[in-house]
Amino acid sequence: MPSRLNCAKAALISEEYAAALRLNLNVSHCSPLDIVENAEYFPNMKITEAKPVDRFHVFLRFDDGASGTVDLSHFAGRGVFRAWQQEGVFEQLSISPAGALQWPGDLDLCPDSLYLQMVGKSAAEVFPVLHHSLAHA
Repeated sequence: MPSRLNCAKAALISEEYAAALRLNLNVSHCSPLDIVENAEYFPNMKITEAKPVDRFHVFLRFDDGASGTVDLSHFAGRGVFRAWQQEGVFEQLSISPAGALQWPGDLDLCPDSLYLQMVGKSAAEVFPVLHHSLAHA
């Protein structure tokens, strides 16, 4: 199950921290974890429907009504996702009680990051309050 600190927040923190490093800002006094501890907002998208469409593609519907197909082929064959290479494993996807996409063997994907991939936007665009809370952390 995804951790309490959800992936959308982690994605935005990574974007903010990377931007600060690219601009040569002095971030030695804080880490991404420091930013997390000071942030106030925890978006939490929930998947309400999930169906495999074809090899490594899945149709998703979220609790806000948004739906679409997500390509997960970039995970296939890597690390814990090697299991998807076995016939029929990818198709065993289900939705966890927390609204995440999951497979047997404790394999899951954060619904927030899947939502961002599906809609093709950054965490700051989808969760503007999150962006604001991190700017003031």
